Amino acid sequence: MTIYEPIANKENIEDVLLQLIVCLFIWVVTGASTLAAPILSETVLTTNSDGATSGSFNGGGATLTSTANLATTGSNRNFVAQYFVPSSSGTYEIGLSSSTEDTVIVFYSGTFQPSSPANNAQTVKDDFTGIRSVGVTMGTCGGQVRYCPQITENLVGGQTYYIVVTSYLPNRTVSDGVNLYIYGEPVSFGNTDQTDAAAKLETTVNLEVLNRTQSLIKFNKMYISDAIERHIIHQKNEKQDQPKSKLDFYSYEKPINRIFVDENISKFNTTSSNTQPMKNGSRWNIDTALSYVNNRNGNETTNSEIRVSVEQPGKESGTIGGAFGLQYHNSDTVNPNSGKVKNKGASFTIYNIMNVRENVFLENHLMVASAQGKAELGSNGQIWSSKFNTDSSLYGFSLRGLLKASLLDPPDFIGEKIEIWPSLSFDHSVSKAKDIRSSFEFGSIYENLKIGDSKIKVTEISVAPQFKFRPKFRNVSGLGNTLSVAPGYSCQRISSSLNNNSCGTDIHVFLVGDGDGQKRFDFQLQNLTDSETFSASLNFVMPLSHSATSSHSNSSAPIIERVLSPSVKGEINSPSSQVRREPQKVKNQAMGAISENAVKQTEFKSSDKDSVNKEPNTLPTEVVWLWELSKDSWLRVDLDKQKKEN
Repeated sequence: MTIYEPIANKENIEDVLLQLIVCLFIWVVTGASTLAAPILSETVLTTNSDGATSGSFNGGGATLTSTANLATTGSNRNFVAQYFVPSSSGTYEIGLSSSTEDTVIVFYSGTFQPSSPANNAQTVKDDFTGIRSVGVTMGTCGGQVRYCPQITENLVGGQTYYIVVTSYLPNRTVSDGVNLYIYGEPVSFGNTDQTDAAAKLETTVNLEVLNRTQSLIKFNKMYISDAIERHIIHQKNEKQDQPKSKLDFYSYEKPINRIFVDENISKFNTTSSNTQPMKNGSRWNIDTALSYVNNRNGNETTNSEIRVSVEQPGKESGTIGGAFGLQYHNSDTVNPNSGKVKNKGASFTIYNIMNVRENVFLENHLMVASAQGKAELGSNGQIWSSKFNTDSSLYGFSLRGLLKASLLDPPDFIGEKIEIWPSLSFDHSVSKAKDIRSSFEFGSIYENLKIGDSKIKVTEISVAPQFKFRPKFRNVSGLGNTLSVAPGYSCQRISSSLNNNSCGTDIHVFLVGDGDGQKRFDFQLQNLTDSETFSASLNFVMPLSHSATSSHSNSSAPIIERVLSPSVKGEINSPSSQVRREPQKVKNQAMGAISENAVKQTEFKSSDKDSVNKEPNTLPTEVVWLWELSKDSWLRVDLDKQKKEN
């Protein structure tokens, strides 16, 4: 291998230097382009100008041309004074472009006191004949352009300075309109920008608190609707799991046989999930929801929430539940100003669902929530921001009942039966923003702004008939067996500085699993006030456990003594008989209607081998009914699961 070493010569050195010069030139050009270009800030000074004061002082002598003249008393001069704050340190050109008089400007580094006009005075300028600042449209001052003064000063960003405009000669009027300009980095005249920022931040905070309140109501209604669906299915399964007669269940006269089961059989599988309920009969669920709101004022908001709940179903007391949720809101605003608003919080909810009468349910709920929010708006390089905490409370109830109907000629995708569940819901929520910390930033300018606390009250009443039916295509990709469509009408009353009463329509479409009553998919569209404002919500639910098919199956205590249901008359219950048979017709069926599916022989352990019935007993696949002596009731048992666990 041959290695060639570079030879340093004059041409190589020149090439390297040329490349370095080119790189340096590019760096300078690109670096300079990133620097903010000077801008022209202009304002008209009058008696009522923001940050301006007018009056008169004694000083200046017969003609005002220098700072020394200010200490000379005996001459009365009218003035208009304007304070301003530069956004950053640098060189600034300050001048007048028009005035009715031959004017003089006095520059003060610090405050201006009319009683002592010479204090803090840095510069006095009468006439100017040089080159004007870029972009200035010149008029005249006292009929002459040169009578309009201009000065150049090095200013410190964030520091307050005063410009005093007065007359060359005493006793002249100068507060009837003077055009003042400052060329350099942006400046803030008076407190107009701060006042504007405070007002718009207050409106933005109010809008965000309102959005959070409405979002809590919306999502909670979806979750409560889910809980009611689970409760309804649980109640149906309670009825289906109880035979009408303990001795007439299979309508045969053979004596029942005593068996012993030493296994806890409180756990059941359903067709919708592989997870298990808690041993005490409770069930866990996790809900996720996402909503998008496009407001007619142009603001767009995305709300999301994840919520974990635990429920204890019961026949007499109803369902009792508690839930913990985490929320996150993100808004892109254009009104009252462009910017972003973010809010994150947590909530805790308790609820109860009671059976008022058969197929009529009353639900109550109570929620407390807290959140932390941040709003950041901007205008012309200014940054307005607010940080705030929000506390919320929510109370409500809903009432739902069943009306049955049949379609004479249903569409192909709808089963024969359809259920109508009219519902009424009421929610009232109060939210308050507190500890609001607001600021105004403009380069080196930083000021704290005063914004009062915000309190929002929202009351919503909704009515909706819910149409439930089984699609003929059955389970939709595992999302559910029953399809529900619920068109509704809602009205909201908002009590705050943003007082607004609105009504509108909405529609829910969701799928419910028959095994646990859980919504797997829930989609909602809502339109309040007018067609330009709408919101859309999407909710996915992942059950962490099943709702049990009966209250007995949720018993956590081991089953000590149970009896087998009467065997089918004339059959042999031989373990060696493993033939598949058609199900026997029975007078009373615990599950409503036993499907004509394959059945299998079952085998049991017994403490008394002679007492085991030798005749066959055919039951629906994987199902056997046991009589529990201690509770004097039937219990449905999944034998396949028993064998797997054993």
